Amino acid sequence: MEQIEQLAIETLTPYKNNARVHSKKQIEQIAESIKAFGFNNPVLIDKKNNIIAGHGRVEAAKKLNMQKVPTIKIEHLSEKEKRAYILADNKLALNSRWDSELLREELSWLNIQDVELKNIGFDLKELANINSEISDFYSQKTKDITYEPVDEKPEIKELFNADKVNKLLKNIELAQISSELKEFLKISAYRHALINFDKVAEYYCHATKAEQKLIEENALVIIDYEDAVKDGYVQLSDEINEHYLKRND
Repeated sequence: MEQIEQLAIETLTPYKNNARVHSKKQIEQIAESIKAFGFNNPVLIDKKNNIIAGHGRVEAAKKLNMQKVPTIKIEHLSEKEKRAYILADNKLALNSRWDSELLREELSWLNIQDVELKNIGFDLKELANINSEISDFYSQKTKDITYEPVDEKPEIKELFNADKVNKLLKNIELAQISSELKEFLKISAYRHALINFDKVAEYYCHATKAEQKLIEENALVIIDYEDAVKDGYVQLSDEINEHYLKRND
């Protein structure tokens, strides 16, 4: 088993033909991750201390003024295997995809726990798109599709998670700020409520006509898909749209 060795950054040599470009923004993201979680992924080097994998981590370590980084020496690869592995290490990770539903659940849980999501590489635009796509996936319905109950009517408390909201409201109430700002922040806090759209759809099936109308007006379910797109409630990615088409064949 290869041993992890702490080596001075100045003794490591980047691969001059490294085809993977690390932007300034990505280096900053890696640095934030190292600060938050530690340097947990050692740099791979050959017997001459040439970097095989970990160029971005080394640059991030420099940004953090680290003197040494953990390394693992790989000595069993030939020169052609080394060069092939450098490409494979970067490319293979790009060939995977996210399970959008599970990703949103993980991000939501981390958000409730006050974990800084910037430390895991997602920017605000990406987070907004993830929330939008998954919400759309659960709520989209066309004119010729109706909701059919598949389970018992859920309780109201099952429709949402307000842990983050309640925490924010408590902090806002204790803050020494103007009443006007306090009111605004209280309203804004409800943006952090996490809606369980599966449960909402089930509740909708058991609701009265008046209740259903109010749920529709709040865009918690969508009955007319075309109107939802027109009004900006729905903007499906190709992946989500594919799931939608399969579900409604």
